[in-house]
Amino acid sequence: MNTNQASPETNFDERLRGLMNAIRVDAFQLLGVLQSSSANHEMGGDGGGPATVDRRTLTDYAASLRELRASSDQLAAARGDEIRAVENGLSGVAGMWSIAEETSVGGIADVDTAVDLLEQIRFDAAYQTIPHRLGEHLVGIRVGKALDFDDTFKNEIPDAKRRALMLSYLAPYAWRQGGMVDTANAVVYKISRSLWWRLASYLSPLFFAGLSIGALVFVANLDNMGLVDDLDSRISDSSALIGAFFLVLAGSIIHLIAENIKQLQAGQVRVLAIGDTLEWLHLRWAGIALTFIPILVVVFGMRLAGVDDNHDEVALYLFAGYSVDSLAGLFLTRFDTAAGARLKLFKRSLGDDGDPPSGGGGGGGRTDGETNGGQEKVKRPKIKPKKGKRK
Repeated sequence: MNTNQASPETNFDERLRGLMNAIRVDAFQLLGVLQSSSANHEMGGDGGGPATVDRRTLTDYAASLRELRASSDQLAAARGDEIRAVENGLSGVAGMWSIAEETSVGGIADVDTAVDLLEQIRFDAAYQTIPHRLGEHLVGIRVGKALDFDDTFKNEIPDAKRRALMLSYLAPYAWRQGGMVDTANAVVYKISRSLWWRLASYLSPLFFAGLSIGALVFVANLDNMGLVDDLDSRISDSSALIGAFFLVLAGSIIHLIAENIKQLQAGQVRVLAIGDTLEWLHLRWAGIALTFIPILVVVFGMRLAGVDDNHDEVALYLFAGYSVDSLAGLFLTRFDTAAGARLKLFKRSLGDDGDPPSGGGGGGGRTDGETNGGQEKVKRPKIKPKKGKRK
């Protein structure tokens, strides 16, 4: 038994994609000939001329599609309507062609209708080719990066409205190609096809929350471990720090939900935590990890600012979490100012401008002059000349 033999479904898909791609390319070519011929006719030309894609080409394509549908009743049943739409379009254009002039575009009686049908054929054929090509484009980008659908497929589907229809069609199935569709912004986000990687990203908030709690407990026990002699009592209580952490985290979650509701109401939806929770976690796990840093800054800042852990301060911690980004920036600015002041005091304890104080002992600082290569360079005072009367 040959295990490498392609399955009937794979063989059907490959044949269908190849045929639809050829139909799409030839329909585009015939469109160009018809439009050029129509423009030439309006300018006084004969409007005829040979066509590389003629009536027989279209009828052969229609016959090939019928044969493909007949090759598998089960597979054709799933895509029969889409295949039949292209087949009927080809037959419709071929039916407009005069048999006597089947190799010339002059044999098409109604050029405008033929152009409309060919445009529709291109679009219907794209339903079978673009999903696979989308997967090929997504292979080359990293997880979480957005693929601009309009820019990528504007040549295959020139009309913006039809591109929007295609994107809406792809939205429920794009995960099969490793993507998630954002129809509002016409982009497709790359998602991982690895089940384990996706599960890890789904659970990442729990992991980073646990890591943050571990950091709080570590800081609270610095004095017990002998790393710090006089740890501030306001950050040495691990239970108080953990309680403050959960309150600030809750405020951050409330802020996230509120922002998503605003975007939903404004119609400016990208990837939301509402409705697409797992996908959002998968795409934003790195951003979620970084979010815990300002949360920890706010927890320590609030505790050092003297905010207690009693019930009266619950609302204050929640509001701090709601504005965690701006509040973390404020605390970091104050820390930077305090650190700068401490550094100046430390420099003064060493001497002016950070130089060690001069003195004896084993080789002190410079006194009367500077040493250069073992020789002392003496600074001589400048003598100002006395002003006197000329004789």
